[in-house]
Amino acid sequence: MDYIVSKQVKVLVNIEGSLRELAASLQFYSSYLSLVMADRDVRIELSDIDTLQLQGAELRLRMKAQGQSQNFTLLFNSKEDAKELMSHMPLQKEAQESQEFMQNLDFDAKKTPVTTVIIALNIIVFVLMYASEGLNFIQPQNLDVFMKWGSNRIFETVDQPWRLFTCAFIHFGVLHIACNMYFLHAIGRLSEKLLGPRFYIIIYIFAAFMGSLASLLWNADGVISAGASGAVFGVVGMIGAFLLMRRSEVPERTFKSLKNNMLQIVVLNFVFGMSIPGIDNAAHMGGLVGGFIGAALMSRSLDPKKRKAQFIPKLLLGLICLPLICIGIWESGIIQNKPILIFHQVANTLDTEQNDHLKNSDNLVNALMTNVIGQEEFKTEMTHEKEFWNKLLDQISAVEFDQKSRVFSSVTRIKKVCVFQIDYLDTAINHSTNFKEMQVLLKQKEEEWKTLITSPL
Repeated sequence: MDYIVSKQVKVLVNIEGSLRELAASLQFYSSYLSLVMADRDVRIELSDIDTLQLQGAELRLRMKAQGQSQNFTLLFNSKEDAKELMSHMPLQKEAQESQEFMQNLDFDAKKTPVTTVIIALNIIVFVLMYASEGLNFIQPQNLDVFMKWGSNRIFETVDQPWRLFTCAFIHFGVLHIACNMYFLHAIGRLSEKLLGPRFYIIIYIFAAFMGSLASLLWNADGVISAGASGAVFGVVGMIGAFLLMRRSEVPERTFKSLKNNMLQIVVLNFVFGMSIPGIDNAAHMGGLVGGFIGAALMSRSLDPKKRKAQFIPKLLLGLICLPLICIGIWESGIIQNKPILIFHQVANTLDTEQNDHLKNSDNLVNALMTNVIGQEEFKTEMTHEKEFWNKLLDQISAVEFDQKSRVFSSVTRIKKVCVFQIDYLDTAINHSTNFKEMQVLLKQKEEEWKTLITSPL
């Protein structure tokens, strides 16, 4: 096999604790370096070299062989000789390819305007909200303010779906927004260059919606969710999908570096989220999946001509498919039929209407006993009252609640209240022909009612 480059060099070695220069003949082959010295020959496999450093006419190599690290310093006769050899080294070629790859990503997103605008909007909303509401920048306490400004909670979002998006611009304190904006600045610019600003903003919005939907779907209780982290994880998903879909267009070194960085971000944030209460991991994972799906559908070739030709088809694909995914999840009714929402609706109905129905029942009994209304009208009106309690009982009984849920004891009490009131109304209807007997029975029921509502959960 013929060598590619041949040079006369000096090898800097450590002999008995002192550095010495040994003359050598260096020959560069396609897969290894050969150093021929007076007393020894050294073969260095190119695949074992993991670090290159060029300083003037001095080239430093670090290699790993058989689990051990070895260092070589080669002194060339001139800088040009050193640079010539350096240009043939695989690591140098990979570095040049990576550099050219990153330089060629700019296209029409040289200054990453979308990422800059998103960061600016988040900061503006944060400052306006905290300044106008007088919130503590470090540890805000008034959660009602967060709901007022558009945070995501199933009880409100089910009737106000716009919260699925607005919550991505609201943050719980300066540390929360600082972390999210740091990560967005660090990886958002790369994602914007990979996908282009127009596709990037479409997928970012989709990831924000998917993060919010995942939060509603996963969390059993009515937690308040806010922050850009779901969308930021979507940016990670975008890069991951692009690397997978456009694998052949990404230099090997760049691919490995980006893949490792993305995996580290996901794993570290997941571990961080699992170890600290209050972090919405569901939104993170939803955003990650959303960003991945969006970029898988919309990623384009890095070749300028192909990229331009794919613009309209990919744009239409994203504008049609991504909204349909969100609408499909929303319209499926999975969120609207969650146990916690059913409980909230029934409990809210009881809070607002229970007293009116209890008073109406008492008034009907008094009206019957004073001959203001007849028995048939009494039975009709009391049966109508039963419909209210039956409806609530059917609503809350149709859903299976986890016994570990914080609302389970309240659910049990609501069922008891509904059953009791139905039995109370049946007693009144069935004994409406005998006032004295009805009075005795209803008096007993009233004592039972007092015991029920005062008993501990």
